[in-house]
Amino acid sequence: ELLGPNHHWMTRVHTQGHVVGDVLEGDLIIEGGGDPRLAHEDVARLLRRLRSLGIREIRGNLLLDRSLFQPTDEDAASFDGLSSRAYNALPDALLLDAKAISLRFFPDLLTQQVHVTMEPPMMDFVIEPPQLDNQACTSWKEKLGAVVDDRRAYFAGSYSADCGERVLVLHPHAISHVAYFDAVFRQLWHELGGSITGVTQEGKKPGNARELLQWESLTLAQIIRDINKYSNNVMARQLLISLPSEPNGTALTKQAGAARAKSWLATIGVNTQPVVIENGSGLSRHERLSAESISAVLQHEWQSPLMPEFIASLPIVGTDGTMSRSLTNSAATMQGHIKTGSLNEVVSMAGYVKAKSGHWISVVCMINHPEANKNRAMFNQLLEWIVERY
Repeated sequence: ELLGPNHHWMTRVHTQGHVVGDVLEGDLIIEGGGDPRLAHEDVARLLRRLRSLGIREIRGNLLLDRSLFQPTDEDAASFDGLSSRAYNALPDALLLDAKAISLRFFPDLLTQQVHVTMEPPMMDFVIEPPQLDNQACTSWKEKLGAVVDDRRAYFAGSYSADCGERVLVLHPHAISHVAYFDAVFRQLWHELGGSITGVTQEGKKPGNARELLQWESLTLAQIIRDINKYSNNVMARQLLISLPSEPNGTALTKQAGAARAKSWLATIGVNTQPVVIENGSGLSRHERLSAESISAVLQHEWQSPLMPEFIASLPIVGTDGTMSRSLTNSAATMQGHIKTGSLNEVVSMAGYVKAKSGHWISVVCMINHPEANKNRAMFNQLLEWIVERY
């Protein structure tokens, strides 16, 4: 409602130099616009457009402008000490692929080797495959013992042939946002036949730079589906920081985003005094929301002109997103749109359920307790009860 369903984020490409033949004599400048979903496929298409301008060689530096967001000194390990988990990636004005790497494992029984491919492709990044074993495929992620540093990914453990093809998503926390973007850029540019002679630097776009190209993100109505269907924390954090969409020359912050979010909650009648918004995602031990406040949001959105877009972003019970494996053969299957959440000692859900009576029911349930995760089955029972009894 604040940004609008057709809101886009813009990533822009500039230069101060001039094109002579197929050579850009000068720096290439990429200005981040806070896009939560900028992917390496998007960057590849953007670079193809750059090649279509006749540019093959960049005789200058790559300048990355990340100044739209205020820099954070937060440590990726600060939440739970598991810095390599993809959910611990931190927001950035030039966030790329949610700053994650996806490793795909292919066991080869003929050669007794494990083949590993990676996305996004990164220049000078090495993957050392794990050993293959013939044990049962149990706790395969933990057994791999994956380690990612600034130059390579390797494995202290092994991979079972019984696992078949699997994908492991990791956060390369030892690589900075700048180094990550640089490695992907250089690999993609090289694959397109391009070359660059200079180094990669971080800095603000010069005032006299001229725009060459721009990349427009998907709409917010599309992006919110990725955030809610799959509980993408760093994308949610990007969205919160983006709420004050007109920065007026100052860097956007999570504090300003939280203030705008709370102001909106007040307009729909939520008592915001006990509400605490720290970073806009589930990864916080300080954020506080009540079942009553979330219920007020659900009731408000049901009456909103944007209700279809909002509800379509929530996981369908027993079908997709984080609800794809819950209640798959039940009276509640495909009868609700439910967002789930969990931390150590916390489980929660909220959304809408259609009862057999034809009525739609909003539901919010939270458990804060040392043994909360042992009570997930109760959520399923509650959803089934609503379907059957209302």
